[in-house]
Amino acid sequence: MWAAAAQPQSTWAALCEVAKTADHAPARTFYLWRVNLRQVTERVLEDLYHAAYNLRERLAFELSKEQEVLSILEQIQQASISGSASSVATLTSSQRKQLENIRKVAAVLETSLLRLEDTIMMLKDF
Repeated sequence: MWAAAAQPQSTWAALCEVAKTADHAPARTFYLWRVNLRQVTERVLEDLYHAAYNLRERLAFELSKEQEVLSILEQIQQASISGSASSVATLTSSQRKQLENIRKVAAVLETSLLRLEDTIMMLKDF
């Protein structure tokens, strides 16, 4: 009989004991195993989708946390496009540091998301 091998949180491999004797002594027992590739692929894809969701949520959280600085930056950009830059406030040095930090965090999260999406695409297509 095939039995699921003990794996943390999932059963990816099935194990079968073929005993030479009735006592099932490990020295006189063959251990056979198999892996259901379709099931493993589905579980890994499920985990990857969950990770992608978490990355998107984290990016939204980080951007919402710094919404004030981002709105000021948007006003500055709108003013520079329309040509009325004199009526808009500029960023302070602490706001510039916050903006640089936001850009770094967003770049890391977006890069991670792109790599994860590449992995998802590869697993789905092959």
